[in-house]
Amino acid sequence: MRFFQRRRKGGPQGPSSQTAGHQSHLKILLAEDNSVDVECMKAALEGLHLPHELTIADNGETAREYLLTSGSGFDLVLLDVHLPRLSGLQVLHDVPDFERLPVCLVTGTPIDSSRLKRLFHIRKLNCITKPVDPEKLRNCFRAYTHLRRFMSADVS
Repeated sequence: MRFFQRRRKGGPQGPSSQTAGHQSHLKILLAEDNSVDVECMKAALEGLHLPHELTIADNGETAREYLLTSGSGFDLVLLDVHLPRLSGLQVLHDVPDFERLPVCLVTGTPIDSSRLKRLFHIRKLNCITKPVDPEKLRNCFRAYTHLRRFMSADVS
């Protein structure tokens, strides 16, 4: 399995190149400030047996910058609700057309997703509660049409 990781505490890097029309791995943005939760998410992703490039933002400002500069380049955004500098919800608020992004909110406490949908006028909002495991993450992937094809090849 191929696993790529970029971790930046400063500003974002541009999107990585893809071969013409074919993507060999998933590009995932993880916005998470807790190193233990980052390791749990990495383990959950590894448990799905999918080649992926994981970009980690350890605060809300960095996550926002990634999304503003290359948001459409990510196949999935795993966004912690409680981030330093800007909350995950504020990150969403600051990104134009965020409702078109494949976002899965990650939180340590259950969230009333129907309330958030109404508040942010989002038709589709996915939330998972920590600790994250492969099954919770698999459900996040299944919520988005463009990611379902990766779940059809489940090896777990």
